[in-house]
Parts: sequence; structure tokens; C-alpha cells
Amino acid sequence: MRSLGSRISTALVAVTLMFAIAPKASADPRGVFVVRCAYSHSLPDDPILHPGESGASHLHDFFANTTTNAMSTIADMKRGTTTCVFARDTAGYWFPAAYLGDARVVPTFSKTYYFGVAGSVVEPIPRGLQLIGGDSAAASGAQNVHASWSCGAKGTSRTPIVDHPYDCTRFASRWSFVDGVVGRVELPSCWNGVGLGPTDLAFPVDGACPAGYEHRLPTVRMQVHFGILDPCASDAACRSGGAGDNVTLSLASGPYYTLHADFWNTWRQVSLERLIGRCLNEHVRCGNVRNT
Repeated sequence: MRSLGSRISTALVAVTLMFAIAPKASADPRGVFVVRCAYSHSLPDDPILHPGESGASHLHDFFANTTTNAMSTIADMKRGTTTCVFARDTAGYWFPAAYLGDARVVPTFSKTYYFGVAGSVVEPIPRGLQLIGGDSAAASGAQNVHASWSCGAKGTSRTPIVDHPYDCTRFASRWSFVDGVVGRVELPSCWNGVGLGPTDLAFPVDGACPAGYEHRLPTVRMQVHFGILDPCASDAACRSGGAGDNVTLSLASGPYYTLHADFWNTWRQVSLERLIGRCLNEHVRCGNVRNT
């Protein structure tokens, strides 16, 4: 049996380590952390659906890793720099390019939210995993169930989340965090534990992963901030309660309801797993992740 002094010393070390790694943030049922990344570049490339085929896709706006293109490899991405506030997020994030009428809209930044599961733990997102959310072939907003639109949120202050873009002007006069139209896409979080492509993932059904996809990963929600307040030329039908019939914001993939997003996990993997462990699996609201 160890001596009392030895046991006390071990306990003190454990407590010290616990406080050394605990995030300085509030408790949260699911746990969440957020990474903000500036716009990087645009290319008619899609490294997930058209790898090795430059110019084979509609135009995409890329965030985070500055080297992402159709010819990218994981080794290339690992060497790439990033536009993210958190320098160890060297992943690739991309959305279809946007237009307001005939004018090109260059987005200002993206925010990617990583959520855990209340009362449970999630597995780390495997290095190299490729995820796609949203539906580029949708024929209406109602068909694209994993995509939505808002004017942003901060804390308990939230603008409506609906299936079409709408005029953010009146919300901007009320809240300083509103910078314009925000497109939101949720990615699948159930993995088959085998492959690294989009077909190896599925969405939860009634909160549970379907058979064959039992590995529960963090829920990733990608948001693109377009930096325009009114996507509808001040048309009253484009309020959040309308049907979105007169929206003039369109995407390279088609109408606004074809919104989709792609994520290629080329993070500095150790940092990603540390955040998942400390924030999501300890059910802590870590907020925006920054360099320290």
C-alpha cells in the first residue's frame, strides 16, 4: 500500500492537470467551439467531388487553408497556411460562389461551429475525412433540409432562421453583430468507421445514428457571411416571414436553395482532438477559438 504522502502527491498532480487543461468557459449541455476564418480565394474546383480535375466544378469560395484546389493532397494541405483566427485550423472549407443579380458577391468570412452531444461523448473527426452538407440539386428551400438562412446570432440575441435569405436591415439597426445575410449548412455526423468520403457518413435519425453508421462524430455547422444586408432589392416579400419568391441572391450552383458546403479535415489533428476532448466531451461552451 502506498503511503499517505504518496497518495496526496498523486491527487495534487491530478488536480493540477485538471485545472491546467480545463477551458475557461461556461458549461453547455452539448459543448461547442467555433472557428472564424476569412475568405481566401475562389476557384471552379471541388477537391472532394472532382479531385485532380481543375476547372471541373462550378465556382466555389474557399476559406481556411489557402492552398485548397482540385489538385490538393493531404500533404499539400498540411503545409498550407490558413485564414483562420486559430492558426492550427488548416482544414478546407468551401461554399458555392454567390451573386446579387449579375454582380459577384465576395463573402467576408465563415464561422464553423463544432457541437458535441448532450449526455454523451463524440469520437474525433478522422484526419482526411470529407463531408458535404446541403443539396446542390434541391428544387426548393423545403427540399434542402440541412441548409438554412439567418442574419446571425450572439448569445441569446438571435435573428430568425428560415429556408431563404431575407432583408437584414432592420436587425442591423438593432444589433451590432448583424453584418448581413448568413448561409448555414449542417454536415452529417454519423460515420461508418471505415472510409473517408461523403458516402461513409449519414445524418442522425431522431437523435440516433442509423445502422452501419454508429460512430458519432461532432456535429459541424458551417456558416458563410456574405456581407450584404438586403438580398432582395428591398422587396417586402423577402422578410423572414415571406416565401422568398423575390430573392435576388443566387449561387454558382443555382438558386439560393441549392446552398451546400464542403469540409475536408486537414486540421492539425492533435489540436482538433484536444478541442473535441476539452470542449465537446466535457460539455463546455468554449466559444471562439483563438491563438494563445
